[in-house]
Amino acid sequence: MKAFFVICFKSSKTQGNKLEKIKIYIEKNGGEKIMSGNNKKISSFLISGKLTKIAGLLFILSTVFIKNTHVYAQEEIEELSFEEEFVESVVKAKQRPEEAPSSYVLIPYSKMELFNFFSVGDALFYTPGMWGIYDFTIYNFGVRGIHGGPRAGSRIFKVMVNSEDYVVFRPSGEALLGREFMPTSMIKSIEVVKGPASALYGANAFMGVINIRTKEPDEMDPLYVRVSPGLLLGEGKTNFGLQGEVSSAGVFEVSNIEIPLAIGIQVSDEKRDGLMFSPNSIGFSESNIVTNISKRNEMRKNYFGKTNQNDTRRTLSIFSTTGVRIKATELKLSGFFQGFSSSSQFGEFGQLSPRNIISLMNAGASAKLSTNIKINKWEITPSIYGGVFFSSPMTDKFLFFNPDRRGNEGEFIVELGSLSTDGRLEVSVRRGKNLFLAGFDIMNDNQSIRKTYKIGKEGEAQPSKVPERDEVVFRNIGVYSQVYIFPFDKLYE
Repeated sequence: MKAFFVICFKSSKTQGNKLEKIKIYIEKNGGEKIMSGNNKKISSFLISGKLTKIAGLLFILSTVFIKNTHVYAQEEIEELSFEEEFVESVVKAKQRPEEAPSSYVLIPYSKMELFNFFSVGDALFYTPGMWGIYDFTIYNFGVRGIHGGPRAGSRIFKVMVNSEDYVVFRPSGEALLGREFMPTSMIKSIEVVKGPASALYGANAFMGVINIRTKEPDEMDPLYVRVSPGLLLGEGKTNFGLQGEVSSAGVFEVSNIEIPLAIGIQVSDEKRDGLMFSPNSIGFSESNIVTNISKRNEMRKNYFGKTNQNDTRRTLSIFSTTGVRIKATELKLSGFFQGFSSSSQFGEFGQLSPRNIISLMNAGASAKLSTNIKINKWEITPSIYGGVFFSSPMTDKFLFFNPDRRGNEGEFIVELGSLSTDGRLEVSVRRGKNLFLAGFDIMNDNQSIRKTYKIGKEGEAQPSKVPERDEVVFRNIGVYSQVYIFPFDKLYE
């Protein structure tokens, strides 16, 4: 059972980006504002589908409102698609939804607010055609009945930001789609292209693309603050959590030059004690059915009815963007940090062991220079892109306790990491709805060889296997082109 309320501070947009007033409002489940104003403080609490009075929770409580929550019908959930005016991920260019030549789903930020999604992973659970597993550490999604396996971490998708930055934990290909991905107030929309897309997006777009489009600084509020306390009720346990987000944006003008700037930070701290396995989820996926049944019965005996203890998850996400706009030419710079440290008590390693700690981080920076040239009815847009990305554990190592299937029990630490560089040259030629796109891209991953150490009785770290070398380089080079033609403006009169 979960309970939460959301406090939002939202600055009003005024000419010249001057801050004149700040509105404070409270949202109930579904994003509907209960009350807003400059002088009143309002509190609401959602517990198991009902809003209940809670005294003294918000600063100075002057008014308390009670309202019934709204139960969303299936047709409202299906409205997640086809809401935005344009979609960009299908052909790497703006299109009206009805013109897109591929199966896709679009989730605008307005829907994320409406349904109180706190992360990209939350939103993807409501995406038609996709299904996912969340083991309280990493989201793992599949599409159209195809899944990457128990520890795939959604790696069958290519996860990108603005169709440019390839944002995953590159040593394993796992996508960090939880609250550590990006401050939600900076997301404009989430676009999911279902089906293989490597012909256009290159390596790793096996079963589709998850593209997160961010807001431009002039589309954001000068100041946005959101604080979300939460309550999780387990078996005999009451857990409290907190998520906070702050973002700020503006556009500065110097002569004919515009300098957009935006930055957002989001943190969360969750406590999740008192949870237990579902009886039907306990078991191994051994190929030998007799061994599988034996293992399953053994695990049920060991774990059925037991709950997790000392289970926490902490996240930090930072995203910023800036650049320079001079008429039809734009230089766009962006940077990000994703990090989380989580107990992993419902994963494949060491179930219900509080000693399991998975702690990962991603960081990166990129630049894109583009210009728009118009000749009569033709529109030509050449661009050049480059990015540097770094992945590693949040600390030097991460720890897990592993009662291995092969009987190798003990505590282990793992070292891994990568330093990657991406580059792309691209040109698009457009006339009306017709589009020609061609490009060249290169991905260069320098990955540290995964090293596993077993912790001995005296605390010493003993390598379980010494790799032959310390690093390996993965390089992918691609050339691509696309022609998209509308031979007729109308099929009928």
